[in-house]
This record gives sequence, C-alpha cells and structure tokens, in this order.
Amino acid sequence: MRMIAIDWSGKAKGESEFIWLAEVRDGVLTSLENGRGRRDVVQHIIELAKTDPEFVVGFDFAFSFPKWWCDAQGWLDVREVWAAMAEEGERLLDDATTRFGAGRASATCAC
Repeated sequence: MRMIAIDWSGKAKGESEFIWLAEVRDGVLTSLENGRGRRDVVQHIIELAKTDPEFVVGFDFAFSFPKWWCDAQGWLDVREVWAAMAEEGERLLDDATTRFGAGRASATCAC
C-alpha cells in the first residue's frame, strides 16, 4: 500500500518551505520533502493518481497555537484566533515560528 501525507501551510508567502509531503510504501517511509507550493503539491498528487489510482492521500489542515499562548493573546476560542489571523496572520505566524520552532505552530493543541 502507498500512502501520501501532506502537512499543509496557511502562510501567504514562502509556503513551499512549510508544506511537507511524506510518502510511505508498505509501512516504510520512502520520501520526506518540502519545496513545493500549493499548486505544485496539488499537481503532483494529480500526476501520482494517474499512475497509481489506489494510493491514499491525507492532508493536515489543522491550525492553532498552544493554549498558553492563546491565553496570553486574550483569545478565548477558535473564532478569536481566526479573527486575529485575518487581521495580522503573517506577523502571528512569524512570531509563532520564532517562539515554537518552524512548523510547530500548526501541530499544537487548539485554543
């Protein structure tokens, strides 16, 4: 069995650094890579499907910050997180990457 897992990124600029694609064949990791933008990732998956229509694809679209950081920002629920992202998302993502390490902001527990 062939499985593809994609860790998506919501960054408006430079997303190709933060979008990761992992491929597993028969339970063995065969590829882990970044460097593709959203369109390129989608096109890559379409091309793979043409040659192997039986593989499984999973996308990780989850987004949040650690609860302690949400609390420090004064955000009480996910609607407030998204409202803040709409207003100043790039700055918040840059700040989160600095505080939590590259790629970790989207993998932590939600507010």
